[in-house]
Amino acid sequence: MCQTGGQGGAAEIGLTTGASGAGGDVIVSAFMNGGGGGSASNGAVAGNGASSNLVNAISGTTTSSLTLRQSATGGQGGSGGGHGGNANLQLTYTDLIATSLNITLDTTGGARGNGVAGISGIQGAQASSSAWIEGAHKISLKSTVVGGKGGNSATGGMAGDGGDASPGVLTAISTGGGEVTVDSTSIGGAGGTAIGEGGAIAGNGASINVHNVIDGGTSGKLLLI
Repeated sequence: MCQTGGQGGAAEIGLTTGASGAGGDVIVSAFMNGGGGGSASNGAVAGNGASSNLVNAISGTTTSSLTLRQSATGGQGGSGGGHGGNANLQLTYTDLIATSLNITLDTTGGARGNGVAGISGIQGAQASSSAWIEGAHKISLKSTVVGGKGGNSATGGMAGDGGDASPGVLTAISTGGGEVTVDSTSIGGAGGTAIGEGGAIAGNGASINVHNVIDGGTSGKLLLI
């Protein structure tokens, strides 16, 4: 009978919201981390890390500064062939009341399962993020996407390659002519490390290809990074 490491548990988050009736600053954060997969040895099958998908999970209300933070991390794959969980963030948000909108999105693909005897390290998981933000005043939209790390090798084996970072389109529009900043950072997953002797091979880091992923609109100052 083939033994199998447990699969990582999926996380769920409902809508997280905050409000200030007196016009104070409001900060709302939602963080999701997929569960890690169980490890395996002696011919068993490792479990996969759970994916994290976080879509429109945050909101807030104030006449002052509103800060929204949304973060998703895929679960780590179990050692012995487990795949890391993918991570995906999406946010579509409109607020015409707050004097400033500060939006931060962080997405990280799940790390790989390390190799064991007879099984190579696994490629790191993919991460992606996209957003459409509309406000009446100043807007700052920042996204960081990081691919999962590839699995380390066992002695004499091959390590996994890094996972892809796939930024979606980030768009921020100020209808009232406020200053708009859109900042997108993408980091490919690091390759796994070659462990031990016997011709172990390190994994490759992931490449990044970015084309037309940031956009903004305002009659005032516009900064695209």
